[in-house]
Amino acid sequence: MKDAFRRKVAIAWSRERELTPQRLWPALRERGGVEELLGAGEEELSRLLGSPARARAARRAPEDGRAERWALEIERSGVQLVTAFDAEYPRPLAEIADPPLVLFALGNLDRLRGPAVAVVGSRNATRYGRDV
Repeated sequence: MKDAFRRKVAIAWSRERELTPQRLWPALRERGGVEELLGAGEEELSRLLGSPARARAARRAPEDGRAERWALEIERSGVQLVTAFDAEYPRPLAEIADPPLVLFALGNLDRLRGPAVAVVGSRNATRYGRDV
């Protein structure tokens, strides 16, 4: 039950513009997890996330039916959603400071446990960055 709840919240949080992994992970670590973060008082949650708007966005997640429908639609297309709270989530990725809350995967999820290479880029690369 807890795993399903965390998965649902992670998917909803990943869709919120106000909430980024850089904001959420420090708060999650300080409070000790999803349930503990959502159980924080309004003032504390606002402090942890940096604003009342982010606190409200975080609290909306468990009731976000749109996020659930979005996830079902994606998974019907053959893409699997793997949240940071799922057993399939790659452990090395989970060890970085602010891992993505949701990965979009095609194919055999067992491959996420093997050696990996990442290609990281920028949406707004500088000329120097492109040249290098």
